[in-house]
Amino acid sequence: MAVLDVLRSLIERLPEPILLFDADFHILGVNDAYARTFDEQPDNMVGQKCYQILHQIDHPCGTDQHPCPLQIAQQTGARVEEVRNQCSRQGARRVRVELIPITPDESGQQYFINRVHRLDAVSDLIKTELVGESAAFQSMMNLVERVARSSTTVLLLGESGTGKELVAHEIHNLSVRHNKNFVAIDCSGLPETLFESELFGHERGAFTGATSARAGLLETAHGGTLFIDEVGDIPLGLQVKLLRFLETGTYRRLGSTTIRHADVRIISATHQPLLDRVKQQLFRQDLYYRLSAFPIQLPNLKARIDDIPILVTTLLQRISLREQHAFSIDQDAIQYLKTLELKGNIRELRNLLERAVVLASSALIRVHDIQQALALENTHTEFHTLLEPLASHDAAKPLKALEDDLLLNLLNNHRGNKRQLAEALGISERTLYRRLNKLA
Repeated sequence: MAVLDVLRSLIERLPEPILLFDADFHILGVNDAYARTFDEQPDNMVGQKCYQILHQIDHPCGTDQHPCPLQIAQQTGARVEEVRNQCSRQGARRVRVELIPITPDESGQQYFINRVHRLDAVSDLIKTELVGESAAFQSMMNLVERVARSSTTVLLLGESGTGKELVAHEIHNLSVRHNKNFVAIDCSGLPETLFESELFGHERGAFTGATSARAGLLETAHGGTLFIDEVGDIPLGLQVKLLRFLETGTYRRLGSTTIRHADVRIISATHQPLLDRVKQQLFRQDLYYRLSAFPIQLPNLKARIDDIPILVTTLLQRISLREQHAFSIDQDAIQYLKTLELKGNIRELRNLLERAVVLASSALIRVHDIQQALALENTHTEFHTLLEPLASHDAAKPLKALEDDLLLNLLNNHRGNKRQLAEALGISERTLYRRLNKLA
């Protein structure tokens, strides 16, 4: 029996999901366990390149800085284990892959067994949003996977909407603490007393309204991970208490003298330049260095343009699951999305797709639907911007006159283009012309 036939027979008897590759990235075998686990049809996979099926790209998924596991196994001849993104009909997913090289046969042909382990602890949200194949994303995820194995304090840096909480959750899920609580707190806008109570807990009577004792988030996260979002907004008075906890693992509830202990890993995040706040004496330098033991910079969407196709596809899959209706997007619309400057990053992309699905006339999202969704967002922004000067008008001015002023200001913002304004307002051009004629 040929070596290939033997290997195909072998993987079929194994209970875990397994693929069989050759050195040219071809999928040569798919066992039943893989087909069942990931709802795949083996006939649609065998003979295809692994990167075409598993990553939906037309080239190997590795980079010079971070080769793919198959490339590493070829170069070293040793077993390789990594956490990677893969695609299936169920959507994008994070999996742990194990590449095992098989000694070449007499003809010199080499094969690789690819064992795939599902990371079931990863939440549905992370399965659909923490995906990508770009060099920037893979470089970040390489750091995530490395630091997850330790208990080091991590500081996540990045613009709003880049997925800092998702990354924090991924670090937790890949760590030895994955079966314990992941607890998050957002520091932005919290007054000092409320923040202290949320983090450390309080005793009855500690402040007005404290009618009973309450455990803080540190107690809830004991044994697990505490994610502190927008850590730069922590009041100065509490920074020293957080520093003391980081150094000793102990704290006191608000209104208590009893010392408590918690075993918690701290992951914090900010979009602010913390060193500038240190220089401005708004953030303690010693706390900064304790929090930033392992900093990770999250790339913005502009640095991840190549990830837009897989992000769009998987976000639409999540929307389709929620709406119980299958939505898809054409290639022209994906290319159009690549040209947009989405300063809100993945969060803005997700919201844009949500609006496009609602506005679309069919289940296939086209460029026009994206443009309509953008116009709706721009009109919403314009409306609130224009309301500010209108709000300062004479209170005796009739509401109808204020509405007319708003309409004229919107028309001016669209440089007199009535068709664009009608689309942005979600009305017909005829209705808009009728309204404008009444102003004449």
